[in-house]
Amino acid sequence: MSHSGFAHRWKVSASDGPGSDLSDIFTASCKDAIFLLQRIDYYRRHDLCMNKTPINEFKFYGDHMKRSALLSATAIFFGLISVGSANAGSFSIKMVADNDFAIFGGTATGVNDLLYQNNVIWPAQIAGLSSLTFSLPAGDTKFYVLGMGGGGNENISGTVNGVDMTSVSVLMSSDIQSFLTGYNSSDVSNGPYNAVLADVQKEFSLLTWGAPVLNTTDEVIMAAAPNGIGFHFNAGTAHLFSFSASDVGVGGGTVPEPASLGLLGLGLVGLIASRRKTA
Repeated sequence: MSHSGFAHRWKVSASDGPGSDLSDIFTASCKDAIFLLQRIDYYRRHDLCMNKTPINEFKFYGDHMKRSALLSATAIFFGLISVGSANAGSFSIKMVADNDFAIFGGTATGVNDLLYQNNVIWPAQIAGLSSLTFSLPAGDTKFYVLGMGGGGNENISGTVNGVDMTSVSVLMSSDIQSFLTGYNSSDVSNGPYNAVLADVQKEFSLLTWGAPVLNTTDEVIMAAAPNGIGFHFNAGTAHLFSFSASDVGVGGGTVPEPASLGLLGLGLVGLIASRRKTA
């Protein structure tokens, strides 16, 4: 392989500007790194490095091998960070509540964030039934649906990331209605009531948890539940429904942690160093 042949390959990958797609840069730089490693290895095995191949040519290949390998390592490192950031905690909910609902992010020990507050009456929820998309904040491993009743049959139903919420492990809290500031059946029934994050956070440790009640006969469940089944609770009460993010494919082990990325980077540097010594 001539210098000009390799220079053309290097130019293709190195000339990509800041706006280039990271996967293209990553692919091109990996190909260059593999090509150069194979070429150096060929010289070594055939005893050509010092005897028949000019030392400048060997140095040329060696220098560009290091550059390409480092570019590959950088592309892998930042590629994993960008992919992790894009996919960490992203999820969608398609649900209806009789009467009102809010969605929180948190952990097993508390709620940290208010992600969404419904503000329409339940018939309007059905009429405009669509997916609500959220990003679960870093560190959150659970999301909570606060179902709020304004009288009559109270329930929630729907899907999370396309998974029926009644098909995964869910816990329902004890009644939290008395802890919610300004709670009244009229506002809850018509949608405009807004739950306050601080209220839920303050009383979280006092709640007790148990299995939710499944229902197939409530009017809203029959009208909107994807599989004709949902969770029922008593009239005029409010309850948190706890979901593990990993049960519906949200976050979890799919995102590399900083320590893992650091070890990967050190491993790649070590690999480059070892190849340099043995080349």
